[in-house]
Amino acid sequence: MPVPPAFEFTTIVVRLDQLIFRKQLSPAFKRSRKYQQIKASIQSIGLVQKLVVYPKPDNRYQIVDGDVRATILMELGEQTVECLIATIEEGYTYNKHVNALTTVQEHKMILRAIKSGRSEERLATILAVDVREIRKKRDLLNGIAPEAAELLKTRRVTGDTFRVLKRMSAYRQIEAAGRMIATNNFSLGFAKDILITTKPEDLVQNGRKQSNGATPEQIASMEEEMSTLQRDISTIKERYAEDMLTLSISTKYIHSLVGNKNVLQYLTKHHADLLRELQDAAQKIPE
Repeated sequence: MPVPPAFEFTTIVVRLDQLIFRKQLSPAFKRSRKYQQIKASIQSIGLVQKLVVYPKPDNRYQIVDGDVRATILMELGEQTVECLIATIEEGYTYNKHVNALTTVQEHKMILRAIKSGRSEERLATILAVDVREIRKKRDLLNGIAPEAAELLKTRRVTGDTFRVLKRMSAYRQIEAAGRMIATNNFSLGFAKDILITTKPEDLVQNGRKQSNGATPEQIASMEEEMSTLQRDISTIKERYAEDMLTLSISTKYIHSLVGNKNVLQYLTKHHADLLRELQDAAQKIPE
């Protein structure tokens, strides 16, 4: 079943005094290192992640995600903020659909901050990390094919995984990114498996393909297993939506069935064990 978007793909500029906060931040939290770090980041770099709000009938906007950022903006004397419009009012659904900054997005944020005149040392202080981490993130996509970077920009891919991809040719990087997306596996181990099965001509100069001493026969076997895995995953994806629809309809029917007064009385009297099982199943309606 298609998942509806958690927010609209347009933004709106909202006055901060139009916002309705979900919670008031405690004085203790405002003194915390985390709060001060976020505040320093906004002061130095600007707002990276937009607030998400839900429009109310009285021309105000309920904050769905971003109470801390909104509070900091008010403290800094800002009057307006650019927001995404949520299609659902509660934050749990929004957070299920939206992830935090990905590795590629962090890389672009670092580059943007450096371009605007912030030093690497200053950024390291603001983000409370070693300056070497800033430089690693700065150089994240050096040696990565633009097409592969585009495919992986919204995925949770670690810097170590990108470093493995850099040992492959541009064509192989794109192919590897496609495999990762198809299997929803962006781990370092999976990237290393792809590297091991990479042909010598698809390795960058001085790249070493076999760090574990795999034989050509083992490599051929792994390539076949990976191809089979991709086919199996494609089949599962095709059946998933249909299976979920069937499950949803079935559980909702059970829910209505056990909610019927006559059915409930009959089952209570004659099939108490079955009733408990049906009631348990009725509580597991998929989202």
